[in-house]
Amino acid sequence: MMEYFELVRTAFIVVGFLLAMSRDRVTWMTVDLIASVVMGAAWVFIPQIVLGFHTEGELNGIHLFLGRVFGVVMLCGAVKMYLNYRSHDSYAQVMLLASRIVSTSILLIVLAHSVYGDRLAGKVEEAPPKPKEGEKPAPTPAKGVVFNDQWRSLNMTAVICALLGNVVWFLKSRHYGGHTSLDSLLNIHLRVDFFVTLIMGVVWLAYTPTILGFKMGVTAPDTVQVHFGQVLGAMLIGDAILSAVAPGFLFEEDKRNVLLGRVVNLIGALLITLHAIITYDEYAEQHPWVMGIGFAIISAVTVHGYHAPHETSTYKTRRYGKGND
Repeated sequence: MMEYFELVRTAFIVVGFLLAMSRDRVTWMTVDLIASVVMGAAWVFIPQIVLGFHTEGELNGIHLFLGRVFGVVMLCGAVKMYLNYRSHDSYAQVMLLASRIVSTSILLIVLAHSVYGDRLAGKVEEAPPKPKEGEKPAPTPAKGVVFNDQWRSLNMTAVICALLGNVVWFLKSRHYGGHTSLDSLLNIHLRVDFFVTLIMGVVWLAYTPTILGFKMGVTAPDTVQVHFGQVLGAMLIGDAILSAVAPGFLFEEDKRNVLLGRVVNLIGALLITLHAIITYDEYAEQHPWVMGIGFAIISAVTVHGYHAPHETSTYKTRRYGKGND
């Protein structure tokens, strides 16, 4: 029965992917936007149900916190897409696709590693030695929370479809070069946002166990915790790419929307952190205030960047249109 359900679910995802791909770029981006909102909202509001469906083992507050942070990042990516995907500047649309290609490509690698990593590395669990006469058998080491087969079948299919859709419409687009980038304070804030977000993403991706140990007191993170930390790093790197190219957008509003999405992201992460401090004992016992204070400082700087002056502030331009080259 379960195999039949997985087959129907996979077929539903593939058919939806093909239908979205059969129209135009804006249609594809709209479907991507809706999917991001639905999945992001599920991770934020009911992470225990989503994780319970995909994992085996006893969940704790750290798992739920990381799941909610993942949902916040997905929702804020949807906010950026909603604000800019109908811009008349086709370059802004194409770069939205490029940023999502980067994040989904790394996400696919992280997902494959979480499913097949130990197997590809040749790690095989050895049976504990047989106890001698009169000795108690050695305890089986705890694995923590692990992903089940549902995670592999559902997420591999969804991520591959998302990556292929973004790649196809990126390659079919013509506008890659961008426009003149002025040395305005707004553009400088976008470049700083690129650098800070890129560094945060690389650190989360490469040193997830260290960050979990420092910020959350997780001395031996399980597969699920490490995976979510790496996923967060992948999505931050994709966001950094968008901030890097945003100074070349034609319209000022498109540039400010990139920073607005970052503000929403940081405020959402701050609220999730405060919720974790109040709700989960294993999180409150550590020093998560460092993360909360960091979110607050970066949010304040990003808000200042959103309101920073720009040389084209007095220009009147038509921003919205089809832009479906």
